[in-house]
Amino acid sequence: METAVAEACDGKLTGCNPPTVLNAGDSTWLMWDGRADRLWNQALLPLLNPVEMNSNASLLLARLSAEYEEEYRAIFGKLPSEETDDNQLLAHFGKAIAAYERALSTATTLRSTRTSSASCRRWRSARRRRTRPTWD
Repeated sequence: METAVAEACDGKLTGCNPPTVLNAGDSTWLMWDGRADRLWNQALLPLLNPVEMNSNASLLLARLSAEYEEEYRAIFGKLPSEETDDNQLLAHFGKAIAAYERALSTATTLRSTRTSSASCRRWRSARRRRTRPTWD
């Protein structure tokens, strides 16, 4: 039986199929094998993996400086080029990606589109009947 695997940036196969980032902010352990225990740390794993994105702090610094300098300053209070520690640059990047991933929540989407208690009751009732809810 074949297992689905993801394709890396250079066309190589990664050896696994990446898990979804939906609801990743609610997870305690991340990645299929649980090797990341923080969302910001998980965000760095594909970036630094030689098979997936094959990047490093120097390449990240160049990209952030070229394309996201003002956004970086607005969030972290200094330019990417002013970072003196590669680990700090990587941590800041990971935390920015983690903030985005936290926003990718199916619960938030359901709450924002179905706010009234009447529609919540319709969803629960339809789920019990295993049918689609009707919207009047």
